[in-house]
Amino acid sequence: MGKIIIFVGTPGAGKSSVLKGVKGAHYKLLNIGTEMFNVAKRDYHVTDRDDMRKLNSDDIKRIRNTVFDSIRKETANLILDTHASIRSGPRFVPGFTIDELQSLNEIMTIVYVDSSSHDIIARRSKDLMRRRDVEDETDLEEQREVNLSLIGTYAAIIGIPIYIIKNKEGKVDEAIAQANAIVTETFE
Repeated sequence: MGKIIIFVGTPGAGKSSVLKGVKGAHYKLLNIGTEMFNVAKRDYHVTDRDDMRKLNSDDIKRIRNTVFDSIRKETANLILDTHASIRSGPRFVPGFTIDELQSLNEIMTIVYVDSSSHDIIARRSKDLMRRRDVEDETDLEEQREVNLSLIGTYAAIIGIPIYIIKNKEGKVDEAIAQANAIVTETFE
């Protein structure tokens, strides 16, 4: 297994947009949600990524195990695009477990792509491809706090550093430059 960087962020913070700008052939990018959706389509006939939330917890665990088994078999350096937490109504579900992270022996760092709640709401309103819960700034602040708590816990247990990239509205090039520096430093 190669080295691994995990990029996380609140949905709408612009994590995937930042990752689109990361350059270099020295890694493979995997979106955990997309990988899970591919397994859910194949094994559970799910037709929409947002409908995965409707699967029961045992099915989700099986899907996650399949995805993480596949990741452990990778030999390339990896960037994992995922979420620190997924909000489902009043509850937060961690994006991954400690056991899942510890099974990936070569995690080098976690990068948290962050944006203001105001910017996240504005970005989500333009994203017509997804059906997301309607949240206000207070809801998003709560999720951002949960995310930071989770990644702090993960980093402390695994013993890795955390980077925080602020993806301010209209400044995605600055966020991409920071991401490129982290990726280059980590993988080279």
